[in-house]
Amino acid sequence: MANRFLQLVVVACVGLGLSACSTARRPATVESVLRSVEGYDDEELWLCGRAAKQAEDHLRAAVCFSLLADRSPIGPRWREATLEAAAAWERLGDWERALHRYHAAFEPEGPDAVAIIWKLSTAYYELRRYPEAIELLDPLVDRPDLSLEDRIRARSWRAICKVEMGEWDEAETDLRRALGAHARNKNSERVDTYWVAQAQFFLGEIYRLRFEAIPIDQTDDVPKLSETIEEKAGFLLSAQGHYVRTLRLRHPHWVAAAGQRIGELYERFHDELIAAPIPSDLTPEQVELYRTELRRKVRILVKKAIVAYEQTLSVAERLGLEGDFVDKTRAGLARMEKILLESEDEEEPPTNQGEAARGDEPERGTTL
Repeated sequence: MANRFLQLVVVACVGLGLSACSTARRPATVESVLRSVEGYDDEELWLCGRAAKQAEDHLRAAVCFSLLADRSPIGPRWREATLEAAAAWERLGDWERALHRYHAAFEPEGPDAVAIIWKLSTAYYELRRYPEAIELLDPLVDRPDLSLEDRIRARSWRAICKVEMGEWDEAETDLRRALGAHARNKNSERVDTYWVAQAQFFLGEIYRLRFEAIPIDQTDDVPKLSETIEEKAGFLLSAQGHYVRTLRLRHPHWVAAAGQRIGELYERFHDELIAAPIPSDLTPEQVELYRTELRRKVRILVKKAIVAYEQTLSVAERLGLEGDFVDKTRAGLARMEKILLESEDEEEPPTNQGEAARGDEPERGTTL
C-alpha cells in the first residue's frame, strides 16, 4: 500500500513538473507525452491529468484526460475526463480535438447543455464552420427559460458568425435587437457588460467593413469621387460612433479593441486617399504639386489616428492589458508617428476646429 501511494505521488509530481520529483524536461509533443505515460492505469492518468492542469501543462493534461476518456467509455469518470480533455485542447487552441471531445460529452437535455453549446459554437467559429455554430445558437435566441444574458449572448454570437459570412444586414438586425433587449430590461435583469460591449463593438465592425468595401479607384470623375469619399466618410463616422459607445461601457477588453479600431479607421482612410490614382490630365509638375497638397489635406487623419492610438495605449497600460489589439495599437501608432514626422516640414493649412471634432471621436484629454 505504501509503495502504491508513493507511485501515485510520483505520478502527480511528474504532472506538476516538480524538479524534486523529476528532472526530466516537460514533453513538448503529443507523442512524447504518450510515451511518458505509457503503462499508466486509470487512476494514474486521472492524477496525472489533474496535476498537469494545476501546473498549466495543458498538453500533458489533454493527453492524460483523452487517454482516460478513450479507455473507459462507460467508466464513472468518462464524462468528467472528456470535458477536462476538451478544455485542455481548447486552451492549446487545438479546436478540432476540443470540438470532438465537447461533442462526445454533449447531452442536449443535460443540466450543462447550454454551457457546452457555448463551447461548441466557439469551436465551430474558430474553425470557420459558421453555419454549424448558427444551427446550435438558433434555438437559444428566444428560449423563454433562459436568462436575458444568455439570450443576448446567443443572438450576438449568432450575429458575429453572420458578420464572418458576409451577411452584414442580418447581423446588424440581430445585434440591434440584442442591444434593444438589454436597454428595455437592464433595470430588472443584470447582464455582464462584456456581452453588451461585444454587441456594440460588432455593430462598429459591420460599418468598418462597409467602409473598407468601397474603393477609391478613380479621381477623374470629380462628382463620382466626391460621392465615394462622402459615402466612405459616412460609414467611418458610423463605425466610430459604435466604437465610442463601446468605450463608454468601459469593459477592458472591448475598450482596447474599440480604441484600436478607431485609430485604424483613420489610418486606413489616410492610406486609401494617398494610394488613390492620380488624375490622368495632370502634367508631371502638377502631379508633384497634387501629391504635396494631398499629403497636407490628409495629415489631419494621421493626427486623429495618433490621438486614438495614444489614448488606447494609455488605457491598456493603466489596466495592464496585452493582446492582439494592443499589439496592433503600438504598431499603428509607430507607423503614424513616422508618417507625421516625415511630413513635418510641409506647411499645414489651419483646420476648422469643429470639423476636427466631427464624428464624436476621442480627442486629447478625453478619457477612454
